[in-house]
Amino acid sequence: MATGTTIGSVQPVIVGPTGIEPVTDPKIVNAVVGILETQMALNGRNKTVTIGNQTMTLAQWFVVENLNLNAADAQRYGASNFTADSIEDFLTQADGTTTIYKGIQMHVAGAEIVPFSASARVRLLELLSDPLVASLLLILGIYLVIFGVTTPGHGAEIAGVIILLLALIGLGFSVDPIALLLFLVGVALIIIEVKTPGHGAFGIGGIIAIILAAAFLAPLRPPRFVVSPDYQIFFLAALLTPTGFFGGFLLFAVYKVQQIRRQKPRVGEMIGEGATVVDGLRAGERGYVRTRGELWQALSDQDQPADAKVYIHEIEGITLHVSASPPPPPAPPPLRQRFALLLRRKPA
Repeated sequence: MATGTTIGSVQPVIVGPTGIEPVTDPKIVNAVVGILETQMALNGRNKTVTIGNQTMTLAQWFVVENLNLNAADAQRYGASNFTADSIEDFLTQADGTTTIYKGIQMHVAGAEIVPFSASARVRLLELLSDPLVASLLLILGIYLVIFGVTTPGHGAEIAGVIILLLALIGLGFSVDPIALLLFLVGVALIIIEVKTPGHGAFGIGGIIAIILAAAFLAPLRPPRFVVSPDYQIFFLAALLTPTGFFGGFLLFAVYKVQQIRRQKPRVGEMIGEGATVVDGLRAGERGYVRTRGELWQALSDQDQPADAKVYIHEIEGITLHVSASPPPPPAPPPLRQRFALLLRRKPA
């Protein structure tokens, strides 16, 4: 034990409507005492201790009387072997001792110390299990679903469904069915995005749902059957790698679509630009010209041979009116208009 710590007080309790209440039923208390005595006997700690005028085993003291021992008393009564101020101090004291249960002699002085911390999955479950967080997620999810149903098109209903499922996990529902439902929701959202492409809200929501499902479904806890750690990592990688690639492609596609949508129409700017006749044009008949790397229908007032250079004079729908000579430059604005423009200019 470490200096300043205590051990004891293992009477079973029950959490009820009025709070935490101790269990005094002899059937339950005796069962807990028996289990604790068996475990302590395996390590040579089931000693009989006399405190005051009363003599009981350590297990009975801990369960029935709720005895608490500090580090020094625990070592004196045989509840612990060492009192150490650090991990290095503990390893030094434990070096050369032999375990009672299996008879293994330990050589741990100067051994490498590998710190252990909870995985991201465990930390996420710990966060979701906070009653305040779970209740806030539940309320937020309900309002997002209502908002998404009443005003569709913003993706609020998608976020609401995912948040509601996370809230259910935090409220104590079984993780695996919720994770499976998250996976199915993610697949459905991605299919909807592929069939009806839009702003990418369905696709992004589907990717988030699948990643969360993978984090909850991956067998990163002690399994019921023997599963090697290598297989667990392979399972997680096999689930997340395709999702990551598809997600990256989808985000890139959404970015390109939004980039194109933000561009201003440039049809009116084509007047006066040059174009190349593809297969020849007859006067008054439709043909094709190439401009800006695109094929356009075109009409010409004169016959034009193939590969001839023409100029765009007018745009009518998807048809260009072209001619061999460039259009005249636009007339300058009248004097009154130019004077008004000068007055509207702000000084630098």
